[in-house]
Amino acid sequence: MPRKWLAAKYVKKGINKMKYYSTDLNKFFDSEQELIKAENEAKEKERITKAKAEQARAEKERAEAAKRAERTRRAKEVEEAFREAREAQNKVSKLLTDFTKDYGYFHTTFSCDDVGENDVFDFLSVLSKFLN
Repeated sequence: MPRKWLAAKYVKKGINKMKYYSTDLNKFFDSEQELIKAENEAKEKERITKAKAEQARAEKERAEAAKRAERTRRAKEVEEAFREAREAQNKVSKLLTDFTKDYGYFHTTFSCDDVGENDVFDFLSVLSKFLN
């Protein structure tokens, strides 16, 4: 893209001096070299700013990708734990069913120190299946 410069005569108190106008910077300069230097500096600053923005965007994408990978890994761990818990629950159910068929009942004692509140309710729900 060609450079767009405007040359204008600057007349003030009888002094005839040429000024150069940069349409990119919207500024006047005393010489063409100053104008070129200023435009090159502005372009270099813009290039650096764009490079920093691109680097920040790439870093953000890498962080998000790492976060997604961590989430996927941890989700698989949770799914595996649920699978193991279901297998253990099925084993408990089968053993409890076989025991109650052979002996009529199964006695156990829970202490709040041994198990959490949800574990007690889960066990009671399993027992209620066999009592009904």
